[in-house]
Amino acid sequence: MADTSMLTVQLPSALKHRIARIAEERGVSVSWLAIYMFTREIGQIESEQYLSDFWKGCSESEILSGFDEVMAKVKKASVPEWDTLDM
Repeated sequence: MADTSMLTVQLPSALKHRIARIAEERGVSVSWLAIYMFTREIGQIESEQYLSDFWKGCSESEILSGFDEVMAKVKKASVPEWDTLDM
């Protein structure tokens, strides 16, 4: 990492042990796993906020109408036999 800074976080012992266990199972350092987890969760939060801002002011029917319009453009495809449920 070119530009780094230090962040000290107090964790419950149980959480710290869980993080350490997962890091060991995956063969990575606790720091790398923590960075990955922070990055993933922050990306999720930012995505949710973006979508919330994007759809703000739209009614449910407008959103569903737009979805239906896009899906109408998708080519219909047959379902392969291996992807059907035996009923």
